[in-house]
Amino acid sequence: MPDPNSTRIACATDMTLFGYDYGGVIVTDDFLDVLHLYGKTSIISTVTAIRKKCILWGTFIMSIGAILQIAGYGLSQMIVGRVVAGIGNGIKTATALMWQGETSQAKWRGGLVVTKLIMCIAGYSLSTLITFAFFFLSGPITWRFPHTFQFVFISIIIETVSWLPESPRWLIAHQFPNEARVILADIEDLDINER
Repeated sequence: MPDPNSTRIACATDMTLFGYDYGGVIVTDDFLDVLHLYGKTSIISTVTAIRKKCILWGTFIMSIGAILQIAGYGLSQMIVGRVVAGIGNGIKTATALMWQGETSQAKWRGGLVVTKLIMCIAGYSLSTLITFAFFFLSGPITWRFPHTFQFVFISIIIETVSWLPESPRWLIAHQFPNEARVILADIEDLDINER
């Protein structure tokens, strides 16, 4: 039987990571110096705002984007890292919201929407606090560590989502009605033979 709390943890962490990724390290001197961004406000906005929300494989794609950003020593690599992370972030966020709705009891869905929004704001707030804390340091740690910190959330998502049930809607659409029936019974805490 799937544990509803595990689904909540996975999706809440996903929204925390979504919010965290909105935070910025673009105020740190080393970041602006390494990427030659002083006074280039239009390029800075491109580096921090590119987001594409479509298709699949979000967390993995976002991990690749995060690694590219962490290892970045040039503007091109940072832009590619932001693009890749943005695609992954959009994919996983859109997928997580749908998946959670399809694997939760109807009575919990309203509260879960509120929780997701709170976690998004919490992630953004955490990102801002970490950036502020590292602002008083100097060198690459001021922006590389905040980017690396994303892997706390990425690892939680990977650890929880990998063993949670598939969406019953997806299973039915892909010709697995018996598996969908078992998951629906587990979600509602019913016997599989009940109607």
